[in-house]
Amino acid sequence: MSVRKNSDYFLPSVVILAAGESKRMGKPKGLLLYKGTFFIQHQIKSLKEIGFKNIVVVLGRDYSRYVELVPKLKNEIIVRNLQTEKGQFFSIQCGLKKVREFSGDGVFILPIDVSCPNKETWNKILENVNGVSAVIPSYKGKRGHPVFLSPKLIEHILSCTSDHRLDYELKKLEKKNKVRIIDVNDRKVTLNLNTLEEWKKYVNEK
Repeated sequence: MSVRKNSDYFLPSVVILAAGESKRMGKPKGLLLYKGTFFIQHQIKSLKEIGFKNIVVVLGRDYSRYVELVPKLKNEIIVRNLQTEKGQFFSIQCGLKKVREFSGDGVFILPIDVSCPNKETWNKILENVNGVSAVIPSYKGKRGHPVFLSPKLIEHILSCTSDHRLDYELKKLEKKNKVRIIDVNDRKVTLNLNTLEEWKKYVNEK
């Protein structure tokens, strides 16, 4: 696929995964307060400031809490995973199915616990999407998110059973040289905020 459109970067859809139970955090990660707003709002705002227009948010058992506390979420594209016990791969499938209703392009996958990376990181990923099934950013040797999925890989994922794992599918493709790992100067890509201690440390760094 071409990554440029009218001399600008073509920005595909982004699927934000926020359907997890957040057991280690103790509360929904997207509903943590960050700079006077909820983290899910911060994530969406950051993506829109970069230029993303199609943002799909996958919610799970905490759907009601999200829409009650963040009424503006109703203005976004929301998918509700009613079978969260099937795990994250099923949430990815839910998000990709929704994207396929309005786009046939590639997609970025961004878990809610990964703070939105810098614009330069997204651009560098997009510069490397041609000729591969997926692109994964890496910071100081550690792989992270967002992960870019090609249209062909999306169709494969949608054909899989819900007990698959994305990392397993990527490992198989990597053996076929269909995955491109790119180094980025952005620690956010590996910053998984899974516990309250990690969250407090992240907030205090700002």
